[in-house]
Amino acid sequence: MAKRKSAFSFSHMLLTLALNFVAACRHNTASSENMSVGVPAPANAPPSAMGFAVMAVGNVETTLVKRVAHHLESTLWVPTRVFPPPPDLVTGLTPERVKALATHRRFNDVCLVILANAPQTAFPAEFILKEQSLACLNTASLRSGSPTDRPEDPFARRVEKETIRLVATLLGMPPCPMPLCALCTAEDEEHLDAKGRTPCPPCLGKLEDILRARGIKLTVDNPSSVLCKPSGCMQHVTTR
Repeated sequence: MAKRKSAFSFSHMLLTLALNFVAACRHNTASSENMSVGVPAPANAPPSAMGFAVMAVGNVETTLVKRVAHHLESTLWVPTRVFPPPPDLVTGLTPERVKALATHRRFNDVCLVILANAPQTAFPAEFILKEQSLACLNTASLRSGSPTDRPEDPFARRVEKETIRLVATLLGMPPCPMPLCALCTAEDEEHLDAKGRTPCPPCLGKLEDILRARGIKLTVDNPSSVLCKPSGCMQHVTTR
């Protein structure tokens, strides 16, 4: 009788372990599915998991996409990742097809930035969907008339500046009246090339407050110490 009881206990233990293993697998699968497109954030989503997302459509150079992602992260102190481009959006871009990409934004994406490369005749220079936290920048609109007498790449810097402005707009920031601030709306190509690649210190301070208020963990503990050096805060506004 004791042997039967012992055997039963052992079998019960094995069954319990098996059920726990199946439950754990289902939990991991559910967690994986919750990271997929269009899933709302869980109530206990860790702030450290939140960040910006960048996606390119329409034959945008990989180096440019990585450069923009790095610039976003190093300027606004928010982790930024690059989405692989959808294979069916290499050609035939339309605003409607790009707007549909809002479903690719995961719950921990603060916003999704689309870098497009489409003919200007059929595609706007930019558009923003605030409710979907999506912004699209048509990089083709920034190539025309780029000066060629500078040692740096003016086109890539234009994309950096306008991406920062669009992301700040999605976060609720208004245009900045300071001509050198990246959040200032450029009146023409000359102004675009002259304004800074980063927001001015007052705008950066406001952006920091917005990001912290939304529970987003920044990559820098004390951004003010990075921005304001003894030589003056305004040096953070870089133009070249």
